[in-house]
Amino acid sequence: MVNGHVSRIDPSVVNGTVTVDVAITDPLPNGARPDLSVDGTVELENLKDVLFVGRPVHGQADSTIGIFKLVEDVRRQYASM
Repeated sequence: MVNGHVSRIDPSVVNGTVTVDVAITDPLPNGARPDLSVDGTVELENLKDVLFVGRPVHGQADSTIGIFKLVEDVRRQYASM
């Protein structure tokens, strides 16, 4: 694993994927070659103390789906019923 920063974002989207060019800031690992394609993760922001809930499998743009609501204290909510 190496660190880098996004140097260019391709303006086109293909099958929901945006291609980016990354400038590597760490020393390259052994066996690295020019123009080698790799998979990576682009971190947009690092948030602390958050809960991530994945997108529903059948969710589509401009449609209605069911979601979950996170309440602060579930035990208190059910105790008052």
